[in-house]
Amino acid sequence: MEKLIGGRYQIVTTLSSGGFGKTYLAEDKHQFNRRCVVKKLQPLSANPKTWSIATQLFQREAQIQHRLGHHPQIPRLFAYFQEQQQFYLVQELIEGHALSEELPPGKQLSESEVIALLQDILEPLVFVHQQQVIHRDLKPPNLIRRHKDGKIVLIDFGSVKELAATKVLNPQGETQIVTTIGTPGYMPSEQSTGKARLSSDVYAVGIIGIQALTGKMPQELKEDPETAEIIWPEHTTVSPKLAFVLDKMVRYDFRERYRSAQSALEALQQLNQQKSSSFSLAQSSHVPLHSSKKVPPPKVGSTGRSTLTKGAEIATVFILTGLGGWYAYQGLTKYLTLRTIQESIQTGNYSQCIQLAQMVNKHSAISTQLESLSQNCQNLQAKGYLTKAQQLVREQKYAQARRELKQIASHTSSYSAAQVLLEQLNPANYQFYAYYQQARDYIERSDYAPAWESLYLAAEQAMIEGQPTLLWAEILKQEQGLFQSVAQQEAQQWQLLKNILFKAEPDDYQITYQRAKLQLDGDHNHHHTREFELLFAAARIAIEHQQSESMLAQLQQDRLDRFKNLAIGHSEWLNLIKALEQNNPQLLGKK
Repeated sequence: MEKLIGGRYQIVTTLSSGGFGKTYLAEDKHQFNRRCVVKKLQPLSANPKTWSIATQLFQREAQIQHRLGHHPQIPRLFAYFQEQQQFYLVQELIEGHALSEELPPGKQLSESEVIALLQDILEPLVFVHQQQVIHRDLKPPNLIRRHKDGKIVLIDFGSVKELAATKVLNPQGETQIVTTIGTPGYMPSEQSTGKARLSSDVYAVGIIGIQALTGKMPQELKEDPETAEIIWPEHTTVSPKLAFVLDKMVRYDFRERYRSAQSALEALQQLNQQKSSSFSLAQSSHVPLHSSKKVPPPKVGSTGRSTLTKGAEIATVFILTGLGGWYAYQGLTKYLTLRTIQESIQTGNYSQCIQLAQMVNKHSAISTQLESLSQNCQNLQAKGYLTKAQQLVREQKYAQARRELKQIASHTSSYSAAQVLLEQLNPANYQFYAYYQQARDYIERSDYAPAWESLYLAAEQAMIEGQPTLLWAEILKQEQGLFQSVAQQEAQQWQLLKNILFKAEPDDYQITYQRAKLQLDGDHNHHHTREFELLFAAARIAIEHQQSESMLAQLQQDRLDRFKNLAIGHSEWLNLIKALEQNNPQLLGKK
């Protein structure tokens, strides 16, 4: 039988192989032959300095992949490890088929199907971008249509390949990605030079949408020789609204694209909601620009034709009257755009305000006014995100609060306050997080005794740092995943941990007392030195804070069960009982 990878993973077959490594279908022999995906990554250079930096990148990337796996449309990371100068990631197996099977060359989807597809891709990508992570290799083969629910799952993040493509350039430790990460056709120009941005992913999704609409592979689409923009509408029939959104997603200049998946998704969601046009406001164009008078909604007459239809007829008249009519139309459109943006601000529809401002050409005569209005909208929107996040923090809904804060753009007035709050909400910034990570590592290896020890240490440190609820929120993220077996097998311990985090004070003896019990579970010798050290420490805390009677009662109860071996034939036990009965810590000896 072939040797197990990592001592537990049996290779079933090779799924893919490339310059960065191999991907296998495997069975986890420690989890009842559960099938999983094992990715093997091998750095391009065996140079010790390169290996050291690649190791750091690997650990960072594993943490990122684990964090991303919290989303239901991204595979979970089960484990990561190093073996024989190679890196391994173990991920959830997604049962499904690649999107490339739905988009063979020549097949064209309807407009409604394309909009639905784009939304399916962008929804999990919004979560990815909120974590400030760039996928870098979005393409149909890396999008899996999951069989059980039909959802699109994002796989094969390009950022993972970076660590294998990293090489040290000089003794000072400067590094370089020696191979471009991404796929030609789906990769924008800035990414090909190693400067990928969130909008680079938006570009890739836009290309997939155009491919689905036209039936053309990316390499078949021509570019404008002067602007380098992709020429694609001639290959299909598409509405102006969707064409505008797709064009904006695949702009050659990244500054003219949607900045992130969130912006692109909002634009798509509004396609079917937009029931007005510039000319629908022509009926109220006599209202002064800064008037507080509200514009009435379009009226529908007995013929069933709304003012939207009449607006289209007016447009036709303008166009038929020649250039003079056309310029009159352009002026009216600018006027009405400004008016609509101001009304969006008054009604709190900041997304619409920002989108309208971005639609106008940056060389337009009203671009300066629009830029000012757009910035105002973005500041107001950011303030709304911050206010909501602060309320969620008060409700101890930390994950939701972080999602709100990560939507705040760096150029808005609320960004600094958002970053401060994000730092406070990041458990990795606290000392308790190191113990929590240790606990998770032990649980992944099914080593539960030291896992509980680490959890209690994390709880103790979290209370000292004044962040018990933040630790509990982090634990609850995994209650139905990594911690599920722990919560089920040790329900009493689980409840006790929760009680400690929500009821105990930093000077409560209970944490140290429980650590002694855990130490006893994992101790196979008969000296019990460490158990008595922990019990003595707990007793000192109990005596100092007038909790002697409580601990004494607990010891008498546990004496017949958990501490039976400690209570028989050990002088330390007698000293412990006397110290608590007499409230005399000197009987416990020196610390």
